[in-house]
Amino acid sequence: MVGVLAGPLLWPGTDSSREEGIATTATEQRSVLVNDGSGSSILVDSSSAIRQRQTGCCNYTVELLKGQVAFRMQPNRIRRFHVLVGAVKIDDIGTIFAVRLTGNGEIVVTVAEGLVRIFTPHQPQQILHAYEQATIEFGVRAQRISPSEAREQLSWMDGRVAVQRETLGAIVGRLNRSNRTQIEIPDATVGDIPIGGDFELDHPVHFLRFITSIRPDLRIMKCTIDRREKLRLVEADTALAPNCRWDTQEPHSRQPSVRSLVPNP
Repeated sequence: MVGVLAGPLLWPGTDSSREEGIATTATEQRSVLVNDGSGSSILVDSSSAIRQRQTGCCNYTVELLKGQVAFRMQPNRIRRFHVLVGAVKIDDIGTIFAVRLTGNGEIVVTVAEGLVRIFTPHQPQQILHAYEQATIEFGVRAQRISPSEAREQLSWMDGRVAVQRETLGAIVGRLNRSNRTQIEIPDATVGDIPIGGDFELDHPVHFLRFITSIRPDLRIMKCTIDRREKLRLVEADTALAPNCRWDTQEPHSRQPSVRSLVPNP
């Protein structure tokens, strides 16, 4: 289960400079406020790290060190808010956007509302509008994305995963990165099942029960290993493993944590 911790990130008006680092574990997110009176907030995703600074009364900088971070920024004529990722600078202009640093060093900026300005050593300023996404490595590659794609890519901000088409194994990977209770899929062919839908990150058993409601050939095995529970999604004719029991709750297609989830052929 992802823990969301709330607290102030930046400080109200002051002539001094302050700096603070924030790092999250694999099973938590950190929600913090910008104390400028605007109601702006920042969400640090799981397995992510930032360093933030305030200089003077109104100059705020957040440096993304790893993972991803999202911003819900309200307009403020006085505040200057910047995001740094290496040599790349992103200026906020009252918007909702996210910045992700991939494992291979690419920077992905996705804008849902408003606009941001991107500055890199390789290209002049580029403006990114709502429903646009930029991938930055040696240059800025911007592309238009649909509202549904933007919602899908930013759904983690609301503690959800929304996908149009992804394999069951890939979705389980997302759930495992956000929960102490891990899911195992021993059969690779089961992991390759294509799925589309919208569901909560912190209810892995609800997700699996929904899967078994649309795939009655699958069952959920609950196993206790080293005093921790693991969930296994297996074919219905699989023999019960040691230290395991079958999940006996009736599968239902309307789990409260699942908005819509259907097989995607």
